[in-house]
Amino acid sequence: MGWWGVTGQEAPGRGHGNKWHKWDGRGWMRHRGSMRRSEAAPGGAVGKKGVKQGGPEPSGAPGPTGTCEAALAGRAGAGEGFVVATAAMAARPALPDSVLVQVLALLPLRDRLRAARVCRRWQQLAQDRAVWTHVDLSPHRISRRTLWHLVRHRLPDSLSTLRMRGAPRSGGKQRLLSPALLAALRKRCPQLHRLCLTETDLRHVPYESMPASVTTLELSLCDIPDAWFCVSPSVPPPQVQHLAIDSIPTFSDHHLLDISSQNHLKTLSLCGTYGVTDMGIQAAAPHLEELERLTLRHCIIGDAAMVFIGRHMKQLRYLEISNAYFLTNRGLVAIVTLEHLETLCLDLYDLVSLGTVIALLQVLPRLNHLKLGGTCFEDELLGKIQENFPHCTISHTL
Repeated sequence: MGWWGVTGQEAPGRGHGNKWHKWDGRGWMRHRGSMRRSEAAPGGAVGKKGVKQGGPEPSGAPGPTGTCEAALAGRAGAGEGFVVATAAMAARPALPDSVLVQVLALLPLRDRLRAARVCRRWQQLAQDRAVWTHVDLSPHRISRRTLWHLVRHRLPDSLSTLRMRGAPRSGGKQRLLSPALLAALRKRCPQLHRLCLTETDLRHVPYESMPASVTTLELSLCDIPDAWFCVSPSVPPPQVQHLAIDSIPTFSDHHLLDISSQNHLKTLSLCGTYGVTDMGIQAAAPHLEELERLTLRHCIIGDAAMVFIGRHMKQLRYLEISNAYFLTNRGLVAIVTLEHLETLCLDLYDLVSLGTVIALLQVLPRLNHLKLGGTCFEDELLGKIQENFPHCTISHTL
């Protein structure tokens, strides 16, 4: 039902017998009760029988063929300010589709789905391929059934980044991923390049079942078996170039050797992998000659690992060594061969002197950013070092 003056029917929500008549040029009339003053159009008073006495007809008064905006503008209780505001909103141009698509792409998944219910225009925009280029499901612990629905009906072939969160040590139907689901994802999204998994049980998901288009693989708090990265020679492995492992205690030296010997890694980030030692770096280093970025945090490494890093990884442009409590001056000197190194992040402890760091600044020509941590330095001392090496930005964190 609608209002009188728009559809000629009873106004909704007014109750039995409380009916509105047509606009007569002076105000709204109804059978029972008197109109509140806020329900009268601006410029007139209300009589005892609910008929507005005098006053001009407001410009937004709806007629038999008026629009919803006009009905809202002339609706009882709106007031003169609402009429002006509605007119300004009607005169304001709508945002172009390209801008709305960019805004929708920044929204979380749940808000994107809600936006599709606003109107037909938003529904079409919410289904645009650009909106679903990057999808982050990690804030929600979804089920495999929900993920199947997204793969079949929502995720487009233009999907580039996918983040998901599962349940660690899950069993049966509670597992998020399966080989069949990954096969459907590979077929549905051939341009998927970045896959980020958090708290996902991968013990029953072979590594070779990962989409072949994935070049960036990020695993955090996941369960992986001992030989997960070891694939059959007859099966081509995923062409991973950027690997990030975070807080996976089961990741060890043989995992590092398997993944480095199969792929030409460009980026390697190991955080909280206490199973990686000097021997693992020594075995994997000959296969990491094309590596450009290396991050080692909370790894049990020392001088021997630094020696093989300096010997084989000569294409490094970024190197971060954090919480390496066994690193000494001898190991730090071993990276003087990294001529392409641009950024160096080090945690210095009692076994490494500041003089060795200054020597690195003298022999590394492209080093333009040095970040030191672990030891408290005086600002005056860091200021003097900065004056001697103006080409390098030196920062300090505790």
